[in-house]
Amino acid sequence: MKKSLPLIAACVLAGCSSTSTNVSRVAPARERRFVGVEVPTEGRESVRYDETLKAYPMGRYVDPNDPRVMHEGHVIYRAEDPPKWNLYPNQPVAVPLGPAVAVNDPSKTPSPLSQELAAELNRQKAATQTTIQQNERLLQYLAALQQQLEKTKQIAIDNADLKKQLNEASQRLDTLENRLAQKNPNQQPADKTAADDFKLQ
Repeated sequence: MKKSLPLIAACVLAGCSSTSTNVSRVAPARERRFVGVEVPTEGRESVRYDETLKAYPMGRYVDPNDPRVMHEGHVIYRAEDPPKWNLYPNQPVAVPLGPAVAVNDPSKTPSPLSQELAAELNRQKAATQTTIQQNERLLQYLAALQQQLEKTKQIAIDNADLKKQLNEASQRLDTLENRLAQKNPNQQPADKTAADDFKLQ
């Protein structure tokens, strides 16, 4: 032990006497960190499936390790399937990664129409066009009838005015004949039937 003591002291002193080298202290390159964006809950299944949980209701049972212990009825939950990535999504999820968000979903492209569907659509368009044309003709006919009705109303008003004027003229004529008869009592009155013909019933 005494022999190894000077050897240890020499190693320690040699370590202390070593010259220091200039080590340049360069800052390590900083990793660029990206801030993650949380995927919305409603579109999460199109990116990753959650684990499948199942509930198993258990009744009372005796503990198989200790027959003196009875377990009360309870529910056991078991993870049946672990979470996994969805490689065939049903609908696209727009994850906001920046100012421009583009969703390209081939399932949203319109499918070509079948011949039967195209024929039915053409029939429906023709029926709709015919209905529109008939409606326009009916509206024109109703407008013409409305004009004729207005004319008929005006003619009825004019006829009522003429009837009133004729009755007034007939009454004035009767009044004049009565005055004339009072002034000349010897003169024979004019034929009353001609004057009565002008009166409207």
